[in-house]
Amino acid sequence: MVVAAGNQGNVVANIGSPGVAARAISVDNGSVSLQLRVNAPNSVAGLYSAVEGTFTTPLADIAVITAPVVQALPHLVCDALTNAAALKGKIALIDRGICFFTDKIRKAQAAGAIGVIMVNNVDGDPVPMGGSGNTEDIKIPGVMISKADGARLAAVLDTEVNVTFTGDTVVQHPERADRLSESSSRGPSQPSFHLKPDLSAPGTEIRSARAGGGSRPAVFDGTSMSCPHVAGAAALLRQAHPGWPVEDIKAALMNTAVGLFDENHHRYPESQIGAGRLNVAAAVATPVVARVDTQDGEVAVNFGLLELSLPHTETRQVRLINHGNKAMRFDVAISNTIPFPGFVLTSKLSAISVPGQGAAILTIRLEADPSKFEHVVDQTSGPVDATHPARTYPKPVDRSGSAGKTSPCTFPSWRCQRRWEISHRHGRRLES
Repeated sequence: MVVAAGNQGNVVANIGSPGVAARAISVDNGSVSLQLRVNAPNSVAGLYSAVEGTFTTPLADIAVITAPVVQALPHLVCDALTNAAALKGKIALIDRGICFFTDKIRKAQAAGAIGVIMVNNVDGDPVPMGGSGNTEDIKIPGVMISKADGARLAAVLDTEVNVTFTGDTVVQHPERADRLSESSSRGPSQPSFHLKPDLSAPGTEIRSARAGGGSRPAVFDGTSMSCPHVAGAAALLRQAHPGWPVEDIKAALMNTAVGLFDENHHRYPESQIGAGRLNVAAAVATPVVARVDTQDGEVAVNFGLLELSLPHTETRQVRLINHGNKAMRFDVAISNTIPFPGFVLTSKLSAISVPGQGAAILTIRLEADPSKFEHVVDQTSGPVDATHPARTYPKPVDRSGSAGKTSPCTFPSWRCQRRWEISHRHGRRLES
């Protein structure tokens, strides 16, 4: 069963039910983005990453719009426009900040603008513009571009900047598109504290059939859009391998997933993307799968919640299953997504062979020393400051392991820890 992880944002242990079920494949939303085409001048022409507003007219609902860009004055459009006449029939360039997106766009629309380009006011990727209340009066499209791209356009506004709005432009920058949506729920699961989600798949700006829409699609966001991608991939694996048990189909999807990175090239931890982004072709092609050697349908190596006052050692076994006829040999490597003091994962084996139509067992050993536990910042969760102390997580930590050589096969691991300090008078728990 493939289940949406939820859209409650980057908050620890925020996965929705039934996505927390061990046998379910819980899916998060890997973001994709539209492209804004800049036609002129030649010095800045090209495709720019853009994100539609949640309340503006969807680009899928309109014909292609090509028009000059005019800077709205004042740039923030929080006060009355001083160049309203210049915006008529044009696309307004507006800076993000101070007042509501809806107020800015209403002013541009009232001046006769046929679209809005909102320029982000912070570094990083553009984000969807949100609006509250009744916004049915807003009839023009609007997109956000990054602060850097906005500066490029603003620098050449002394010549005519011409752009095209369309919902059909193919993504040309996969390094920008293959990111995690900020709305995606974060694991682990409650109350087991096991790894969830299991996978990530595209779920932003997904075009689907629209009742009564003719050739016009419906456009949706969220993990409910990610789920069908994984369900379809599982169906393709079932067609390709009708004799495989469901646990091995789930394992193939997770073992071959691709890691996702934020705009600063920090890898998202497993509690946000599970094993990674779905890779259908690799999942269908792999003859070997790896999953934790239990009967509960899980793939990841989970150590759960550990409440420790003394050093602790624990082991888990991973079963590698070769559905092919040829023996396969793998080098064993264990990597840390977020290095965390006090934890070490090891294996006695540096390599393992799996016979054709056979299986092999790999033992993973966890060593934990609570005296060395420290808080660790997840770099993909934003800056740490006094205004947002929650961004410094007393945080569950993520680990990923990989076994591979000629045919890579990856499985994630997870544990959450709490340090207990015991005094003569009372016990005190420190979450880490």
